[in-house]
Amino acid sequence: MFQNVLNGKRHRAFYRLLFFLFFMSCETGPLMLTDYYRVYPPDEFGDGYYLVCKLSCKGDVKIENIKSIRWSDRIIIVEKSSNEEEWYIVVPKGDKLMCCNRDSLVGPLSEGEVMRFLGSDNDMSLLKVKIFEKK
Repeated sequence: MFQNVLNGKRHRAFYRLLFFLFFMSCETGPLMLTDYYRVYPPDEFGDGYYLVCKLSCKGDVKIENIKSIRWSDRIIIVEKSSNEEEWYIVVPKGDKLMCCNRDSLVGPLSEGEVMRFLGSDNDMSLLKVKIFEKK
């Protein structure tokens, strides 16, 4: 009988752990990129997934309707969801991207223009990548 009680507790603990892991793996919050740059899921403040600085300073970048994003602490490359090929690049005013620092937005660009902008010394494979699915 004592063995059955132990097995029952183990099963309950196992199912609690699975339940916890399942809900922790769901993406409900923003994707944190660098500094205070975030990609937020669709809501009443943006059209589709959107990139914005959490601090919301005047002149900060906001890009809506994101299909995919590539980033490091020095560059953010955004592909928008649209019928046309449309890419944007966020470049820092200084050495690294920082909210409220008047980072520059370049675009709309084609994928070829993005590659030319990056030049041969920038390898896109070194950037982190996130592709968003349409909901």
